[in-house]
Amino acid sequence: MAVKGTKVSQDDIARKTGLSRVTVSKALNNVSTVSPMIKKKVFDAAEELGYKFLRRNIMPSNYDQTKTIIIISTVDALNVFWSGVLHGIQQHIKDNGYISVVRIVNSRENLLVDNDIFGGLNTDDIAGFIITGRHGLSLTERLSKYQVPIVSVDSYTHLISSNKYADVILFDNFNAVFHITQNLINAGHTKIGYIGDAFTCKSLHDRWLGYECAMSENGFEVDRHLCYCGDKNYLSYTGPHEIEVFLSELEERPSAFVCQNDDVASGVIRYYTRQGIRVPNDLVVTGFDGIDEYSFDITTVKCDRKYLGQRAVEQLLRRIKNPHLMYETITLPVEIVINNINILRPKRVGAMLLLFLIHRKLYLFKIRLCYLTL
Repeated sequence: MAVKGTKVSQDDIARKTGLSRVTVSKALNNVSTVSPMIKKKVFDAAEELGYKFLRRNIMPSNYDQTKTIIIISTVDALNVFWSGVLHGIQQHIKDNGYISVVRIVNSRENLLVDNDIFGGLNTDDIAGFIITGRHGLSLTERLSKYQVPIVSVDSYTHLISSNKYADVILFDNFNAVFHITQNLINAGHTKIGYIGDAFTCKSLHDRWLGYECAMSENGFEVDRHLCYCGDKNYLSYTGPHEIEVFLSELEERPSAFVCQNDDVASGVIRYYTRQGIRVPNDLVVTGFDGIDEYSFDITTVKCDRKYLGQRAVEQLLRRIKNPHLMYETITLPVEIVINNINILRPKRVGAMLLLFLIHRKLYLFKIRLCYLTL
């Protein structure tokens, strides 16, 4: 580390603060994308080290107090998908000089009282809220009374209601599942089931709609007997036990299942494996999220969980600076990974093969007949 009075570089400031050199440079040049808290940290370190190019006059006057961003999560911290999102949120909050506090609430009821939210924190120290996971509209309404910005990672099913109180960030769920279902249909599948909550949050509802729309546009009716989607009248959850009961009671197995995520897909694969059904040879199963922790190789949708968290923080910081702008809904891109969809081609391939054999026999018969008449 540089000694005060010697030549001090931005690299020295970066080492002292634990920030990147790029961030240090932006802070010293008062770039607007760097938070006041980060600027304060950089300027204080630069002053302590004796950085001779320091321009204190460009510092904003409202950076004196470090504020807290409260993350309200309705999911278990051990959830593989949401833990990645949470990591991205917390890291980006820290990088921007804020303090993060996580509050876990009941995903079914979203019950909160002031003590649950603040836990001894001064309400004046709260910069904003980030909500993650499935939640009802009542939670967003409750938080709006504190008059600080709110960003919702995912939202209540009826997006227009959520947008009255918060910015919403989610992945491109509809188009991803539409594309997956279309690929199944292109591969010859006509009996395609769906498993997953369709009504508990915007993301899952969009996935259901993507499946439903692809089926409809290709002239297939959705067979409700092959779908397990929960009940739109309450916040249901398609847990592993409920899914296995549904599968065990099916009178006819479809040729493919579109599942709301990799976790549900994993449960479906485990169930049918125990029944001696081979996936994907006898049954195609697709997922969503692209969770590396699962060992199976299925069609899925890769989602950058860390970036989702970072983008939520960026939107909150933007909202802090521009509180009067209209609320936004931001859709992030995903990567669709097609695996093992074409292995099972029911009926259509069989029919085509049968027609080919018939035509071949007729062709050979005609050749033989011509030969005999010569």
